[in-house]
Amino acid sequence: VTTITTTSISTTSLTSTSVTGTSTSVTTSTATMTSTTSSTTTIDCLDPFALSESGEEFANVNTGSSAACNGISKSQSCQVTIDASSTSDLSKCVAAGTYTFFCPNISAPSYLYAADAYIQCRVCAATFVDTDTSLNSFAGKLIFGPNLLNGAVDESMLENYVILPMDDCGYIPSGATPLAVVPKSANASDCCETTKYEVDLSLPNFAYNKIVILPAGTNTTVDRLDDGLVVDLVDLTTTSTTITTVTVTTTVVTVTSTGTTTSDLSGVDLGIGTDDCTKLRVAVPLAMAAFVQLLGA
Repeated sequence: VTTITTTSISTTSLTSTSVTGTSTSVTTSTATMTSTTSSTTTIDCLDPFALSESGEEFANVNTGSSAACNGISKSQSCQVTIDASSTSDLSKCVAAGTYTFFCPNISAPSYLYAADAYIQCRVCAATFVDTDTSLNSFAGKLIFGPNLLNGAVDESMLENYVILPMDDCGYIPSGATPLAVVPKSANASDCCETTKYEVDLSLPNFAYNKIVILPAGTNTTVDRLDDGLVVDLVDLTTTSTTITTVTVTTTVVTVTSTGTTTSDLSGVDLGIGTDDCTKLRVAVPLAMAAFVQLLGA
């Protein structure tokens, strides 16, 4: 929205003359009045309208049936009619029908952006494994399969595949430079060959967490779809683990005490007989008792 301020200045002079006797006096008074007028001019989308990232995929837009989209205001939407394609280019990726587009709320005349999903082409599979251990940096092979149209392999409408960055909101950054361009293979596929294409990517200090693979024509700057298969980038980082080993040594000290106990049973009347076996049965327990007493001391 542009605000235009106009300032106009008008001057009014009032002159009065009085004559007294032979003297004449002239009095002039000037009044100045300033008025300010403000007018608001709304900047609309382009007239006639143009679609964002418009390339050969929009070759069949029916401008007559979509005339209501010419110069619409910010935040308004309209209906764009696209006729059936009769050529083998990216227009085959857009089915005939009527789609909703809108004028974004930005401060300059703009293209219209799609509010409905209209693209029917995208590659059938893709994988990427990061081999760069640096934080926020990626390197490795992007491997992907051929394009699908309505569930069947069809690469007749394209000449290249373009890999571009994508932000977390699902938009390709304005003016983004392709990360890679992969030419279409000369060998046709009749099924989803998940490893048909591969390209080495090196993305140091990469500002995004996603990339997107877009079917494209010969002119990859203009003739490419603005949506495709999105690949999430999983950052590989190295984690260091420190293990500390503590060794505890326990020393056991054994002290051996040696003592000798002599029990003199001579002259002692045990009342149990005096044969050698009897004396031995009595002497052994007495010796053991004396040894335990010594240990206790």
